[in-house]
Amino acid sequence: MPENNHKNKSLIESLAELSKDDPAFRKEMDVLFIETLQEFMASFQQGMQQANLDTLSFAIHKIKFAVQIYGIQSLYNEAEKGRQLIQSKRQTPQIVQQMIANVGQLCQQQINQLKQQLGKA
Repeated sequence: MPENNHKNKSLIESLAELSKDDPAFRKEMDVLFIETLQEFMASFQQGMQQANLDTLSFAIHKIKFAVQIYGIQSLYNEAEKGRQLIQSKRQTPQIVQQMIANVGQLCQQQINQLKQQLGKA
């Protein structure tokens, strides 16, 4: 069944197959995702540092669909751990900085990978 085939692929891989005749579409999606990741990282860092659940929840919600499209669930999971930490009020400055660093590293890895792909396009 084709549906099982698609479950093993990220949505972006499926979109890439569908848009083979339109590489500009894929490039535009990648550029927008880089911008989304940069905005997310700033909001996530602010929410963690200020222990602001509203800011964290909004940032994580905003990134959720994009992360699913690109198949990087680990980024969403790590960000959600940070939100849960703030919600439980068990954070320390060291743990907050570690969460920010972990999420930042995942974001930067994805940004670097996308920029490399864009350079090849």
